Amino acid sequence: MTNSTYSQPLPDDWRKQAASGHRQDGNLVAGKIHVYPEMAAAGLWTTPTDLARFAIDLQLSLAGRANKVLSKRSVETMTTAFMENAGLGFFIQKHGNALYFGHGGADEGFRAEMLVSRDKGYGAVVMANSDNGNILREVLRGVAREYGWDEFLPAPYETIAREPAKLNDYVGRYQVNPDLVLTIKNEGGKLVASPTGDREFELLPTSDTTFIRRDSANKYNFVRSEDSGGAADGGDPAAKRAGNFTAVQIQFSDTTNEARRIDSDTLVPFELLMTGKVSEALDGYRKIKKDESDNDSINEARLNNLGYALMRQKKMAEAIAIFKLNVEFYPNAWNTYDSLGEAYMNKGDKELAIANYKKSLTLNPQNSNGVETLKKLEKE
Repeated sequence: MTNSTYSQPLPDDWRKQAASGHRQDGNLVAGKIHVYPEMAAAGLWTTPTDLARFAIDLQLSLAGRANKVLSKRSVETMTTAFMENAGLGFFIQKHGNALYFGHGGADEGFRAEMLVSRDKGYGAVVMANSDNGNILREVLRGVAREYGWDEFLPAPYETIAREPAKLNDYVGRYQVNPDLVLTIKNEGGKLVASPTGDREFELLPTSDTTFIRRDSANKYNFVRSEDSGGAADGGDPAAKRAGNFTAVQIQFSDTTNEARRIDSDTLVPFELLMTGKVSEALDGYRKIKKDESDNDSINEARLNNLGYALMRQKKMAEAIAIFKLNVEFYPNAWNTYDSLGEAYMNKGDKELAIANYKKSLTLNPQNSNGVETLKKLEKE
């Protein structure tokens, strides 16, 4: 793996060969790349070819034909699911009787996916220098189709035609989790779904109640009030009276989540935040934390990413509010203070930036990015 390094920041001679990260809207990441202090989790610079060489060596080790670095026993442990679908460092996918292992990658402005057969000699590595990594799975499916990967591709679906006016029965807002709403619209005879804070996608009908999408294996099953137990508290009673669908059951690979229809006036915290109702949004997140402390919508990483997204949108007050909330929720996490310090630095509040970087370094003295940033701030 001669084109791989954990050097951070990337040395000048390497930087000339490296791609620059882009946001979903096509704009460059600030500074073209983000320097991460977490080497193992986010510090590897590499190429698809180098990762493919790594994967090939693992396959050869499993076959007992090469043990240059790792023993066959070690690789068997790495590629065997022992906690749900996770092995030791890899995620395991089962397609029929065929096993695949791999891992995704997501740094600011970059996405990657490695997936290889556990027992056969094929696989692929795909990278994109964009936060929009949806094409990665499409490329993997194309490779799998071209090279005949065992049982990897799902059986093709047949879609049906629906009268454009009939699609209005599905239109509405469906609450997927405490901070995520799926808004469904009829756009020119096509059913389009828009998750809060994410890109929209088209839903394609396979029956009167079941829809699929092109970029995911998820299924969307719409149910009426008699099937879903009636409108939930805070739901959309008008939809129930009109006989429209009152819920959508989203079927993932290993679970099903029912999203109940809500009215247009019921806003989740993210939506309140986007409309400038910061105090109400924070109260909403605190309620989620109180009621469901382990809910993914208020975990540390998600709130941290939300804060950075707000900074990129120049919503500095909202970003700082979210970073402060993350500190409130996770007072012993060094990265929450690091992020808050960065927000204050970007705002021009030097004293608060220094205070938060110092707190971050108290919790994690190995935070090299924080050390360098603090030195620069104290010299100014």
